[in-house]
Amino acid sequence: MTAEERAALLADLHTTTMGEERIRRNAAPDADDVVAWCRDRIAAPDAVMERRGKNIYITSGGSR
Repeated sequence: MTAEERAALLADLHTTTMGEERIRRNAAPDADDVVAWCRDRIAAPDAVMERRGKNIYITSGGSR
């Protein structure tokens, strides 16, 4: 993923209330703001991104 694609992804990042609950339950139990938590993971220098269809999977900081 290019730097431009990563910047666009960060700019468009959003979720629903149900999505927020799901992220908190599955990936970020201690995060108050799960969107900010996701932004931090995407922006991390060690982030590896993989696109599968319309979805983008990010592995960063030991989380996927």
